[in-house]
Amino acid sequence: MCFGHNHQPGGPNGSPAGDPSTPDRSASGNTIYGHINDFSRTREEFGWSTAIARGWTALQIDCSILELDAGGCVKLGCTGHLETIVTIEAGAGRLEGAGAAPQGELLPLDAIRLGPDASASLAARTPMRVMQTLMYSPHCPLAHRRAIDVRRRNDHDWKLYEYEALGQEVFVPEYEGALGLLRFMFPQDEIPVHVHPGSGRIIRPISGRGYTYMHPDRCPMDASTIAAFDANVIHTNGPLKGDTYELWAVQLPWIPSGIDTQNIAGHEQFVRYLSDVPVPARYKTRDGLLERVRRQQARSEKS
Repeated sequence: MCFGHNHQPGGPNGSPAGDPSTPDRSASGNTIYGHINDFSRTREEFGWSTAIARGWTALQIDCSILELDAGGCVKLGCTGHLETIVTIEAGAGRLEGAGAAPQGELLPLDAIRLGPDASASLAARTPMRVMQTLMYSPHCPLAHRRAIDVRRRNDHDWKLYEYEALGQEVFVPEYEGALGLLRFMFPQDEIPVHVHPGSGRIIRPISGRGYTYMHPDRCPMDASTIAAFDANVIHTNGPLKGDTYELWAVQLPWIPSGIDTQNIAGHEQFVRYLSDVPVPARYKTRDGLLERVRRQQARSEKS
């Protein structure tokens, strides 16, 4: 079985694959990878906006990293047919506006989801950095079009995901063709290469160092980079040896995983491995993986 873990072919011009010096879109337009600082950055009234994707794929994906000055305010939502997810990366602020119920202060690893007709503003108390993703969702039911949902940072409710990782389903839409959000933690590099037949992904690291393998390139990943791929792109993710790598995965669109204690790989429409994955003699456990995370983090703090 090929895991892609050590596969580092040359890029299209013979340069090392995964070179973050310039953002890269594959010739077919179905992958994006680069260092955040090398994408186009524009001064805005609220601070700065870095454009990662504009009208990308048939789902018209827009993705930006927004940097808000202290006291800055950016309008979210009211996009017609586009749903919005915002993840808080740094700083502190609040949601304001007629459509935003009191939520308290928003902090790193909190996340917001807005329906196409929802409206709110994000007001920064301190300098803030957030990732904003929008996706075309023409069939959003009327009852959800004005919805604003906030999910707070959750460091506890992990479950086994795709055999060897820990995952959380943060935003789980109740209807087809909607924008969803997953949070992953990889304490070890053992996820087989696979495809997601029904949806693409935006991969944004939270902490640690790892890689995203998007065939045929192995792209180094940390908090300074971003990657994205469309449905059916051969890929995998993993940490560097001895690291615990954590990331957001925006699901474009949401496909129910089917992951539970009896099927930790998930439904075939959610994930499809490229070769048979052998049934392990002994499955990893949630608590075992969390203990591995604790040991690795302790070693990292001492070094």
